Amino acid sequence: MFRSYLSKAIPTLAVSALIAPPLTAQSSIPTPTFLSDSISVKMDLAKIPGLAACIVRDGKLLWADGFGDANIGAGLKATADTPFFLASISKTVTGVCLMQLEEQGLLDLDDDINTYLSFPVENPNHPGVPITFRQILSHTSGLKDNWKVMDPLYGMGDSPYALKTFLPDYFVPGGAFYNANANFNTWAPGTKYQYCNQAVSLVGLLVEVISGKDFADYAMDNVLTPLGMSSSSFRLADFDPNAIAMPYVWSASQFSPTGHYGYPDYPAGTLRSSVLDMAIFMQMIMEDGTYNGTQILSAASVQEMKTIQYPSVNNTQGLIFYYDNLFGNWSIGHDGGDPGVSTDMYYRPSDGVGVILVANSEFNFSKYYAIYEYLFSFADSLSKEVRRVGVPPNPIALKPGVTTGPILGSTWDPIIDHTSFVTDSVLDMILVSTAPSNRPLGAPGTLLCDVSLQLFPPLSTLPGTSFSLAIPDQLHVLLGLDLYTQGASLDSIGAFHLTNALDLTLGLF
Repeated sequence: MFRSYLSKAIPTLAVSALIAPPLTAQSSIPTPTFLSDSISVKMDLAKIPGLAACIVRDGKLLWADGFGDANIGAGLKATADTPFFLASISKTVTGVCLMQLEEQGLLDLDDDINTYLSFPVENPNHPGVPITFRQILSHTSGLKDNWKVMDPLYGMGDSPYALKTFLPDYFVPGGAFYNANANFNTWAPGTKYQYCNQAVSLVGLLVEVISGKDFADYAMDNVLTPLGMSSSSFRLADFDPNAIAMPYVWSASQFSPTGHYGYPDYPAGTLRSSVLDMAIFMQMIMEDGTYNGTQILSAASVQEMKTIQYPSVNNTQGLIFYYDNLFGNWSIGHDGGDPGVSTDMYYRPSDGVGVILVANSEFNFSKYYAIYEYLFSFADSLSKEVRRVGVPPNPIALKPGVTTGPILGSTWDPIIDHTSFVTDSVLDMILVSTAPSNRPLGAPGTLLCDVSLQLFPPLSTLPGTSFSLAIPDQLHVLLGLDLYTQGASLDSIGAFHLTNALDLTLGLF
């Protein structure tokens, strides 16, 4: 089993960070045919029967859909509403539950957890050294996953073990699952990093002890239900098993169902949820703890979760959430993996673009991850234009007209009016290229588009009038292509004057 912080070999790609105004869920786009066709091919290569995905930008849902089979035997197709087994993404909800209690003043992150437990959790290699909430949330507690114990405890349905009985058996000498060497690291708490599922199961128990509620009930009452996440629960018993995605393993050239399983440390991995529900949860995190007027956490608590806790120990780990360099951009979130399950939920703080992907197979991780990369590229193809200042600057040098950017099968109508900047302008020009350059024109400013690499011919018109540039449907093969658009004016003596440029991406918006 591998419910763990996966180490990924990620290629570095140049992906533009384009800023766009938020869109509402009602304005999310339909899935284009080329996207569904491409994902279908990639799913076949990755040996994935079904998946669901969504894109969030600036705290708003932009796009969501499902592909393939959620349950082959039942004939259930995957949709954006289909609950999938999330594996370790579950930990983000568990962490939020504990942070709610912390901000209510019921605990301090640097408290010894033994102050709250009815049994001692102590590293036998470091007797008397306290383990804190901050350490278990940042995987620096020194606690260790003993897979010789954990693997056999996977079973069909919800685990029969309660946290309050399983965890003493695991952490207390004399317990049925206790092993001083296999359950604890040799290093002292807070001095090193090792991802640990059992530490997060302790978070679930601490939520129970401090709140007085069963953990699954607490999560439902204080996070999932208030957010309107109606297709989400840590308990399999809360679902119709025929309506949720079945995990599959690929063996003997066919998909074999694993069945709907659970395990004792369930706060670390058994949340089932749809991508539409998880989009709500991610939007709440992106919007500093509030979604659609419902506050789940304070902005300070969310910021604490996103803050790297022990930089000298691990320079990417916050409280449960962690950072990863995905496709050349730093993103924050969490991933997950279990038998028949692959999941990812990350967003880029730099531009507010996030993608959630859940799949009911883990056969070929690298090809699964190629789908995740493709979805981020698709997200970038939906981005809108961002101003790039030329020399000298003019804030209104290039402004959108009827439309806001290149739309496949439509017309882009930018307006260039340099009359306030070049008072004797006689002609406005626009150059659109697929690659920028710093080729000087010999006049004030710099040519930011290489004319020799133009995607479209130069267009010119009288100052202040629109340019109509048709974007043919055939350009779907270039979807996501960065365009570099430069506006210029020709004055009465024939000199060029350059001002703002507009960087944009050929997209569907």
